[in-house]
Amino acid sequence: MNFEKAKNIYKNRIRNAADFTYVFVGNIRVDQMSLIQKYMRNIASEEKEKETFVNHNIEPKKGNTTIHFNRSMEIPKTTDYVHLTGAVKYWQQTAYEMYMIGELLSKRFLQTIREEEGGSYGVQINGSLQKLPSSRFDIVLNFDCKPEKKRKTDRNCMEGIKSIEK
Repeated sequence: MNFEKAKNIYKNRIRNAADFTYVFVGNIRVDQMSLIQKYMRNIASEEKEKETFVNHNIEPKKGNTTIHFNRSMEIPKTTDYVHLTGAVKYWQQTAYEMYMIGELLSKRFLQTIREEEGGSYGVQINGSLQKLPSSRFDIVLNFDCKPEKKRKTDRNCMEGIKSIEK
């Protein structure tokens, strides 16, 4: 990491606030609005210069990738990270459904993998739908477990995911 490069990226990113959207949350009194407006007027902005989206064509690798590496540890553990992705048409309802899938799988795996099997202290699952640069879904699953429980825990995770497929 280069501090000067990071600082330049930051300065370039915020040098023009013409197309920024600000959202103020909380109890703002009417008498505070003048201070907010004064602050906002002092932020540099040039209407004619607006940002545009640039697609750098960064996509997840196709197919399956398995990476194993071993390291000596006082208490051995295995970390599993599964990222499922694919093309899907973006709809707000579908985005909400993907979020709910992540929540439901988290609850299910908390019950089965943690409580029933004692396979992990916790399983993190996120479901999301993105619109840009291309419309796709993502389901990300991440957990630590004892090496001897990995195979069974993996199998249970994949069965749980397959059980919600349409």
